[in-house]
Amino acid sequence: MIVGVLFVVLLIVLIPRLSGSRQEILDLGRLKTEKETLVNRERERLGLSPIGSGSSIGASQLAEKVSSDSNRLATLILELQNRVTKSEHDILEKEEELKASQTSQRSLLKSIDQLEQELLALRNSSAEANSLQQKVTSLEELLSLTRRQLAESPSEGSLKQLQQQLTSTQSERDSYQQQLRELQSQANSLVDPEEINRIKEALAKLTPENRRLRYELQKVRAQLDKGLFVESADELTPAAKKLYTELSQIEGTSQDDRIRTYDRLNRELRASVIETVSFPTGESQINFEKVDNLRKTLQSSRPKSFFLVVGYASKTGGIDINRKLSSKRATVVSSVVNSQKETSQSVQGVFLGQTDRFSSSNAGANQICEIWEIRP
Repeated sequence: MIVGVLFVVLLIVLIPRLSGSRQEILDLGRLKTEKETLVNRERERLGLSPIGSGSSIGASQLAEKVSSDSNRLATLILELQNRVTKSEHDILEKEEELKASQTSQRSLLKSIDQLEQELLALRNSSAEANSLQQKVTSLEELLSLTRRQLAESPSEGSLKQLQQQLTSTQSERDSYQQQLRELQSQANSLVDPEEINRIKEALAKLTPENRRLRYELQKVRAQLDKGLFVESADELTPAAKKLYTELSQIEGTSQDDRIRTYDRLNRELRASVIETVSFPTGESQINFEKVDNLRKTLQSSRPKSFFLVVGYASKTGGIDINRKLSSKRATVVSSVVNSQKETSQSVQGVFLGQTDRFSSSNAGANQICEIWEIRP
């Protein structure tokens, strides 16, 4: 009987402690599982294989795993550095080619300007020569008339007068003929008008090559700056994310409502559209007239402004294709802004989606990137 009572008392004392230990074990297991889940997510982001839940790994195996993963990560970093170095080398190479092309273009333009001035002088000389030739012809006729009059045996007074007239006319004629010879000599030293045409033809061939190099440079820079484009609004700065959220909420509203929203964003968020870049269907490059305009616009912006490039697509075509194309457009525009902005300014690009907010009848009007300036 006494033994039975002692056994019951012992159970009463030990059961709570065993329950508490069991709960601690369960909590420890749950924390271990959560830790493994977080570790595996990070390993997956880095391209590493996950560690199996509940697997038992020895110290030597774990060391080998860490060493292998470190080597692989170092290799990935080295590959990334090599890609960046190659892109920077490509940019420098394209910039040198572009500088050489622009130097040749300036030289040809200067030559054309000089030759056109010489051609103008040649034309003026030709007109002056024609005038002198007419004067010489008139004087020759006058000399011929004077000689006939002298041959007719005039009176002594008229003879003296005619002789003076003959001497004066001959002297004037000789002067004009000398001027005419000098003009002809100058004309012979001036360039042939055909030379201007040949230089213009060379310039016409150089200009497309110049444009091609500039587009190549724009493309290489965009590849190097593709990190400026973000896939998710969560990667934007807080101010840019707030602006993005506001813009995403006006789809389907009227043009008047959109304008009113833009006015409100200007007041509340200190954000406004400073430039809009339109793209032809299927294209992602910016023409250089637009680049020049954008450069001038950025020069008048605030020193510490943030620029958000928002890419849109029309509702024609597939959403995946449009997203890819619009991301290229936003990346190119962001890259151009990045190359023209001040060092104290920042820029990011993002794709908002397919839209007809800018025009429901003209699909091309929705193939744009808006450049928003968020003022400090």
